[in-house]
This record gives sequence, structure tokens and C-alpha cells, in this order.
Amino acid sequence: MVTRGSRARPVALPHLAVLLACVLAQAFMPGLCQAQASSPITSSGLNTTVTKSGHTFDITGGTRPGGGPNLFHSFGEFGVPTNHVANFLNDSGLATSNILSRVTGGNPSNIFGTIQTTGFGGANLFVMNPAGIVFGPNASLNVGGSVNFTTADYLRLADGARFTAIPGAQDAAISSAPVAAFGFLGTNPAAITVEGSHLTVAEGQSLSLVGGNIDIHTGSLENGSSQSAHLSAPRGQINLASVASSGEILVGSLDQAPNIHNQSFSTLGAIQILQQSIVEVSGNAGGSVAIRGGQFVLNDSTIAATTTGPGMGQPPAESRGSITVSASNVRLENGATMRANADNGGNAGALTIQGIAGTGSAAESVTVDNAALSTMHTGSHPANTATRGAITITADRLTLNNGTYITADTLGSAPAGDITFNVGTLTTTGGPIRLHVSPESLITNPTISETGVLIESTSRSTDSQAGAAGHITIQGIEGPGSISRTVSLTDTILHTRSFGGTGTSLPGGITVAADLLKLSDQVELYTTTNGAAPAGPVSLHVNQLWSNWNTDGSFIEGRPVLIGSPTEYPDRTAGPPGTITISGPGSASTDLAKLVMLSNTEVDTFAVGGSSPIPAPIIMTADTVALSNLTILVTTSGAAAPAPAGDIVLNVNTLRVNVNPDGTPITSANRVFLNSPSGRLDSTAGPPGTVTISGPGPELTDAARVVALYNAQMSTAVEGGTEALPPGTITITAETMTMSGRTQIFAFTTSPAPAGNIALNVNTLRSNVNPDGTLINDGQPRSLLASVGVGEDSVSGRGGTVTISGLAPGNTDPAKLIALHNTEVSTAVNGGTSATIPASITMTADTIRLTKSPNIHTDSAGAAPAGNAVFNAKNLTIDQGTTISTNSSGPGLGGTVAIAATESVTLHGGSSITASSTGSGNAGNITISAGSQFLSQNGMLSTEARQASGGNITIQATDSIRLVNSQLTTSVQGGPHTAGGNILLDPAVVTLQNSQVRAEAVQGAGGNINIIAGTFLADQTSVVSASSQFGLSGSVNIQSPLSNLSNTLATLPQRPLQAQHLLRQRCAAQASGQLSSLVIAERDTLPAEPGGWLMSPMTLTDTEGTANGASRSIHASAPQDPHQRLAEERPERGVYDRGTGCGS
Repeated sequence: MVTRGSRARPVALPHLAVLLACVLAQAFMPGLCQAQASSPITSSGLNTTVTKSGHTFDITGGTRPGGGPNLFHSFGEFGVPTNHVANFLNDSGLATSNILSRVTGGNPSNIFGTIQTTGFGGANLFVMNPAGIVFGPNASLNVGGSVNFTTADYLRLADGARFTAIPGAQDAAISSAPVAAFGFLGTNPAAITVEGSHLTVAEGQSLSLVGGNIDIHTGSLENGSSQSAHLSAPRGQINLASVASSGEILVGSLDQAPNIHNQSFSTLGAIQILQQSIVEVSGNAGGSVAIRGGQFVLNDSTIAATTTGPGMGQPPAESRGSITVSASNVRLENGATMRANADNGGNAGALTIQGIAGTGSAAESVTVDNAALSTMHTGSHPANTATRGAITITADRLTLNNGTYITADTLGSAPAGDITFNVGTLTTTGGPIRLHVSPESLITNPTISETGVLIESTSRSTDSQAGAAGHITIQGIEGPGSISRTVSLTDTILHTRSFGGTGTSLPGGITVAADLLKLSDQVELYTTTNGAAPAGPVSLHVNQLWSNWNTDGSFIEGRPVLIGSPTEYPDRTAGPPGTITISGPGSASTDLAKLVMLSNTEVDTFAVGGSSPIPAPIIMTADTVALSNLTILVTTSGAAAPAPAGDIVLNVNTLRVNVNPDGTPITSANRVFLNSPSGRLDSTAGPPGTVTISGPGPELTDAARVVALYNAQMSTAVEGGTEALPPGTITITAETMTMSGRTQIFAFTTSPAPAGNIALNVNTLRSNVNPDGTLINDGQPRSLLASVGVGEDSVSGRGGTVTISGLAPGNTDPAKLIALHNTEVSTAVNGGTSATIPASITMTADTIRLTKSPNIHTDSAGAAPAGNAVFNAKNLTIDQGTTISTNSSGPGLGGTVAIAATESVTLHGGSSITASSTGSGNAGNITISAGSQFLSQNGMLSTEARQASGGNITIQATDSIRLVNSQLTTSVQGGPHTAGGNILLDPAVVTLQNSQVRAEAVQGAGGNINIIAGTFLADQTSVVSASSQFGLSGSVNIQSPLSNLSNTLATLPQRPLQAQHLLRQRCAAQASGQLSSLVIAERDTLPAEPGGWLMSPMTLTDTEGTANGASRSIHASAPQDPHQRLAEERPERGVYDRGTGCGS
């Protein structure tokens, strides 16, 4: 086929007819077409001579300015028929650097035979034909130097002289300077077509095609078979440049420049490499391919710059292959391949796709569909370790899909190349063509992992000299410090891996900097190590991250997203995992992201092996983080080596776990896990990590605004190690925290290492309680706060403490509200010794409300003492079957329940407070300082010991202690050497209604009951008793006037009578000559003298006095000083009361 570009000059009509006939006949008689299309070679000046001898056209003569190294030829027609040779012959014998030729006849050059140079050594050949150039399937080159084919209008020499395609007076100015540029004057330069040609230049030389559209594709041989095109410059250069307007292309670099009319290119042309064509510069030291055009398509074809030898160029420089595409729009598709690999110890080169302006510019659009880009180092020489086979794409829009893979690997000591995408948007979509890779997740553990897009930088050597894995970076068009607008990854794997190296090897890493990052359907962002080299970090610097979550709030159904940096080598020598950071678009991990939404997403830093003391944390810093639907955040220390687990740190204003923005739960979502266990089982195990949730400020004490958890699990665990290991604490600092559904926060140990402490530093904690105070009864299992020591022997680790208090660290700052419903709070230890630190529960708040929570308890099953349960509040309410308890079932002492309230303590609805011992350790005490009042209605307070002595119960209140349908008991069931617990009640008023206060024992001494009250009231169904069935009974001591009356108690009316009415009708209150009296006094007030009057808060004022006092009206008013004494003298008994008007 002949491709012709239009020009202003006319085309000879007979020739045009031949060309049109060829176009029509090519499919049926390709050989005939080629023969007819071939034009003879004719001279058109500059002393060029063409002599035909058989199938050879000898080209001699020409013009050599000043006898210098440039030789100029001019042809009217220049075509080489099949099986013919165009032979540039050096008849002068002079040294020649460049052979420059032009075709002036207006017809394209159809090269179907061979072009060769004879006697010129390594001279370069330039063939310029503005009418177009076509290479047929039998075309070939036999030239000593570089070969350049162009449809330019002139060649600009380095001294400014021009060799033009149109003969003229300017020919007198041609010189011996080298060629500097290809100049174009028209708006539609002619095309260059390669149809199945095999064009090869000498080793180390270059092949350049510079013109209009460039098409490289399959051609048809004379026998009808197809042949793919093959351009080859071993260890040299191939340059392809396509233009579609006026300007200059510089020789070698293909950079753009203004032409002689100061015109610069407004548009560039199209370059297509199709149909299994090959463009390669492979060789011992590697070559380079440079492509520049407006559009570039590589379809089912290959561009290769493979270094086949050690890759060392002329010392001291180092040569390696490279491929650079500079275009506005790029498509690599249908099995296309670009590679700059190195074999036999060589260094890989670089692959670069960028904009038409070259370095630093961005293409408009790059699409890679079922295509591959790769670099591979095999270098092992130490000098080679300084270079990398980088892959860089700079584009406003980059799309990868359908089996695309981009890899930069090393098999030697040279480091693997970096993969960098400088993009405005990046979209990957997978597709029907699948790539099979080894599974990575240790949690989901797929049996096979496949993907639609693979981006990977791997160090594949397993020895200690292995080079480092590379970095994968996605960032903005401007490069480092800039961010992409949108990165959307689907069915895509990004990996960096190391299989060898040492602990000092540089790690790989993955960095994404974007305004919006979207991940869905098995995206893996993984940096791993399978050797001694460290795994690299994963850093996501984004404003928004949506993982398996649509922006409308719905979940994306599909395979999980994996973000991780694990150590997968199960040996002590394994390198450490890397850090995972999700934060704002700045380079620092403290920069605040706006929104992080993770659904069905695993984020992990595993340490299967290794012994590095450096943990690898997961850090998220964002205004809002939402986790849902089987999202897993996990840091694990090694099961095979004593590596530490990393911490999980969420620096947030708002954390929502399975919770909608309006606070309602996502009931359809699966559970979310935040876990940091230590996996090794023996004494060398590393510590677990910690889980910390706080505000985005620089200090860990900065508070989040809201932490809302539904169906969440948060845990730290240790199964090995020693007591010296630091515990895996869980700390949440938030203005408001809510828990609902099956939310569980726990820490445990099965080894001598301690379990972690749990600290909730909050202003408000609501567990299964709505903001309006209504209770959530959704049938879900209880929420849980627990820290447990599971081991049963004396060296077993202790349980941790559980503390709920205000925002300040420690447990003394009060929260405003702690409201727990259907929630278990517990600590336990099953082993230990008497010196083991108790695992206590402490709650400190203005208001504490506990409902339907039957397990708020501390336990000990071994020699360690049970922890205390401590509550500090203004008001404490315990309701709906809630149980606060401490228990010891072994030799350890029972814990104490200590309640300190400044206003009130209320026990309702079958709730209880117990301190018990079922083992040989004494039961703990219950101590309640209730503020003004203590009320138990249908409640129970008890201490119980089955084998040992019982604990005491002490309740103090400034005003009242009231028991209604309640029990207050101490019970001892052990032998004669045990003692029952004592009971002390110390308020102003004690009221018992159908209630029991008992201190009981079976064989040991019963406990004593002491009631110290200003008033003690008990109805006839109430019992106060201290007894022992077989031992010495205790005593009951009530220090209070005993009011028995009718042995019943009645409730006073809600609205008391008003004293003012009685004062206005004083005489009506007289009965049988006696007056009732009303004394208003403060507590403990006494008259000034025996039989005297108490000071009254009312003063008497005369308003209508008379001389004899016969008519007097008295008004009562409150004095300014309630403690001033009345001025009136005390009246004598039996006479008129002064001021009453009533007789005695």
C-alpha cells in the first residue's frame, strides 16, 4: 500500500494513476503493485550521478562543500524496486560524515529493495522527500552509520545553513556542519509508512523516521504471506517523530524548535505501531527509543530496549536501554509490550511516557489496555547498583485495564526501578483478561489471587546481595509535592517485594497523593518482604479515601481491598514490616485527611518472622474515618520470631464503625476488627501493639469529637513473652463515645506477659443508649469491655485495668456521663501470685447510669487478688438487673466495690452489688459513700465467702439510706475460723420497707451490724439480724431513736400543707383550749434554755396596735438573717399570747 501526504506542489498525473491502481490492486496482486509502484532513481542536480547496473543503482558524484565531510545529493525520483539496490558509492575516497540527499520530483519514495552505502565507512545517511516515504516488506538497509528518513522541507545544519527539498540559490550556502534539525514549512507533512519491512542499522547507530503520520504495520510478501515490521538499531537509537504543522524537530533529542519562519508546532501527527511489529534497540549495552507525536498507538506490538550483556558502556559512563514516548494521546493495547530489560548481568533502562513538550510535561491521555511495561535488572557488579530501571508516566488522564501489567524488577544487586505516575486522574478497571499472582492476605487467605491490573516492583534475588525493591508513586502532574485529582483503582494490585537482601537494605514503598482515592473489588496495595530486607511503607496522602464504598453511602459488593506491609518470611532473620499511613495530601503523616471510608478492607502490618525491635504501626489521621462491613485493621507480631506488633493509631475528629453519618447503625454490615496481637507462643515473643483513638492534634491526649462503634471488635493479645513485655493498651479519647450492637473492646494474655489496660477518656460514653436517653434493646449480644489474664499458673500474666473517666489522662478527671446498657465490663486473672497487681475497673463521671448489665465484675481464679470496682460520681444509678461484682474463686483476695458519690446512689430493678469468694481467699468489701442519699428498690447488696471470711458493707449518706424490697447481707459459709462481714449504715435517716439487713455465718462468727442514724424507721416486714448457725452470732447496734408506732410506713403527700393558711386563721387551730405549734428549725437546733422557744424564721410585725392590745393583726415575713433571735420577751403561760388574739 502507498501512503501519500498532500503538499502544495503538483503531482505528475501519470504517476498518480499508477499509485491509485496500486491501492486498488494491492489486496489481489501485492507483488505486481509493488513492482509498478517502484520508481527509478533519477538525478536532479548537485552533480549527482545515477548509474544502473543490473539490479543496482550506483549513486556517485554529488556536492561536497569545501571538500569537507558532508556529501549532498539531489534526486528527481528516488525509489528502490523489490530485489534492487540503491548503492551510495564513495567514488572520491574522501572521508565522509554525512550523506544528505533530497527528492525533488514530488512523488513519494517507495523503498522495496535495499539502500546501502559503499566506501563511506560509518557515514550517516539522510533521505528527505516531502512527498512521503513507503517501505515495503522486502526493504532493507546496509549503511555503516545512522540512517534518517524524513518528509521535512529542509535540513538545518548546525551553522544555520539549510539544505532544502526545493533546489534554489540557497544550495550555495550548504556547508560541512552536522545536521541539527528537520524543518517543516507546511501544515500537513507527508507520511512515512513501514509495511512489514525489516530495517536494521549497524550496531550502535541510529534509525530515525521524522515526518507526518508514521504507520508501522504488517506487509504482504510476494507469496501472499504476511510479515510483521521490524525496526532494529542494536545498542543504538530509534527515533520516531510525527508532526502535523510547521516547526523544527531537533536531531537526536526530537525536541521541538521554531522553524526558519519562527513557526512552532501547533499540532503533532500520529504514530502507529501495529500488528505484531517490533521496534528494538537491544544490544550488549542497550540502546534507546524516542517517540514524539500527537497520538501514539502501540497495538499487539513490541518496543524493546534490552541490554543483552553486562551493560557497561565506554568508561566511566554506563549504558542502559531506555524508551521515551512524548505524545498528547497514547494507547498501548491488545498485547502491546514496552520493555527495557537487562540480561546477563546488565542494567535495565528507563521507560518514560510524557507530554509532547518532553521532560516534565504531561500527556493529555494515556491508556494501557492489555499491555505490558517492564524493566528488569540482572546486574551483579557493584558499580551497577547505582542505577534504576524506572518507569514513569506523566499524563492528565491515565487508564489501565484488562490484564495490564507494569513491572520494574531486579534479579541482581542493582536496585529495582521505581514506578511513578504523575497524573491528574488514574483509573484502573480490570477486565476479562486475568493475571494470576500469589495470594498475599494472611487473614482472608485466598486459594488463588488474580487481578486485572498488576503494578509491581520486586527484588527477586534471594541472596544477601540482592538489590532493593523499588517505589511505586502516584502523585500529581507536577511531580513530588503535588496531588492527583482522582485515583480510582478497581481489580488492581500494587506490590513492592523483596526476597533477599539484609537488614540494611533500602525498602520499597507505595505512595499515593491524591485529592480523591477510590479502591474497589480486590485492590491490593502491598509492600512485602520474604527475606532479610525490610518491607517498605504504604503512604496514602489523600483528602478522601473510599474503599469498597460508593459515594452515595452504599457498599460495593465484591472482593476485599488489601492495604498492607507484611513480613512473610518465617524466620528470625526476616526484615520488619513497614508502616501504613493514611493522612492528608501533605507529605507529613500529621496532615489531616477530610474523609476515610473503608468497607470490606483489610489494613495490616504482619510480622510472621523477624526480630527487629522496630514495630510497624497503622496510622490514620483524618477529620472523619468510617469503617464498616468486615473491615480489618490488624498489626501482628511474629509467630515464627520475636518481632513486635505495630500500633494502631487513629487521629480523628470523628470515627464511625458500622454507623451512618446520622448516628444510626448499619445493621446489615459485617463486623469490623481492630486487632494488635502478639502471635509467638514462647518466651521470646515480641509485645503486642497498642490501639489508640484520639483527636487529630499533636498530642495523644487531644480528644476526638465522636467515636461511634457498632458491631466492632477492638483487641490486643499476647500468647508468649515474659512479664517484662509492655502491655497492649487500648486508649480512646473522645468528647462523645457510643457503643452498640455486639461491640467488644478487650485485651487478654495467655502467657506471663500482662494483658493490656483499657482507658476510655471521654466526656460522654453511651453504650446501647440513644442520645435522648432511651435504651437500645435490639436483641444483639452484650457489648464488652474486658481485660483478662487467661493463664492458670503462678507465672501467668495479670489482667489489665479498665478505666472510664474524663478527657484528662488518669482516672481522676470526671466524665460528664457514663451510660451503659446491656454492656459487660470485666477484668479477670486466672493465675498469678499474691503480689500480682489487681486488675481493677474504675468509672469516674458526674452521672453514671448502668442498666441491664449483669456482668460488671472483676474476677480472680488463682492466687492473684481480684481487682477492685471503683465508681466516682455525683449520681450513680444501677437498674434493670445490673450486677456489680468482685469475685475470687482461688486463694487470691476478693476485690472491693468502692462507690463515692457526692449526691446520690440508686439501686433499682433487681440490680445487685456483690463481693464474693468461692475459694480460700477472703471476700472483698463493699464501701459506698452515697452523698445525700442511698436508695435500693428491689436491689441486693451482699458479700459472701464460702470458705474464707466475708467482706464488710459500709454505706454512708448525709441524709438518708432507704431500702425497699431489698436485701443487704454478709454471708460466711466456711469453718469456725472464718468471720462474717460487718455492716455499717451511717445516714441521718434509715428507712427499711420489706427489706432485710443480715450478717450471717454458718460455723464462724457472725458479723456485726451498726446503724448510726438520727432516725431509724422499719416496717413490720423488715428484718435486721446478725447470727451464726453454729458459731458466735454478731451484734446489732442501732444508735437512733427507734420509731415503731404502727409498724408501718406511709409515704408523705407530694404537696405539703402551706403554713401561711394556718397563720392567717390562728384561733381555728385552738382545740380544748390548747394551741398547736409549728417550729421551723435547722437540724440539730436547740432552744437557748430548757423549755425555751426555738428561734423562728418568721418575724412578727404589729400593723394595727392599740393601747390595750385588744385588736392586733400579725403578718409573717422572713427576716434578713434567719439566725437572729426574736426581740420579744417570752410570755407567761396561761395568759393571752402576745399577738395571737386568742385566749389560753
